[in-house]
Amino acid sequence: MKAGTVALIGRPNVGKSTLINNIIGQKVAITSPKAQTTRFPINALYEEEQGQIIFIDTPGIFNKAEDALSKKINKKTLAMLNAEVDIFLYIVDHTRKRDFEEAKILGIMRKIDKPKILVVNKIDIKDPTFLPQYEFLKDEFKDFFYVSALTNKHIKPLIDKIFEYLPEKDKIINSENHVYPALNIDSKTFISEIIREKIFLK
Repeated sequence: MKAGTVALIGRPNVGKSTLINNIIGQKVAITSPKAQTTRFPINALYEEEQGQIIFIDTPGIFNKAEDALSKKINKKTLAMLNAEVDIFLYIVDHTRKRDFEEAKILGIMRKIDKPKILVVNKIDIKDPTFLPQYEFLKDEFKDFFYVSALTNKHIKPLIDKIFEYLPEKDKIINSENHVYPALNIDSKTFISEIIREKIFLK
């Protein structure tokens, strides 16, 4: 079987949490239209006959840190990037123009010497205005996918490609020991995250 860790990187609100939630099939990372609602990296386990994937949903770390909490989040997530991640998914929202914030993330992605997949999200929205700005980056990545995290379009082919690049390895996690798909938070924190999402959506 294959197993490994996959980190989702991207600007706030490009659909990282929605993608994670739909892949896992349960509520793992909170989703909200407000920026930086994911407060810390959340590990989530995906398991099927091909093997195991631990997805790391990162907070929106590349926006300007205005307070001590934001700076702490940034530092923690950047440290995670240098840990043992096998594959990086660079998630972009084709309905938004590439800007300084995007350039900063892209600059960091270019320094990562591991398999990287460019994932163009929100293709369910028919707006080609800024799409060429992201298609231009194709050659810098090992693979390129158009997806809709909201409707699950092209998600299964993306998962299959991830497994293709993962190393042969025994199970990383015994899933029978975990009630929740999130591996690095307890049930109390998991529930509080769901409550906080409802507050943000008000």
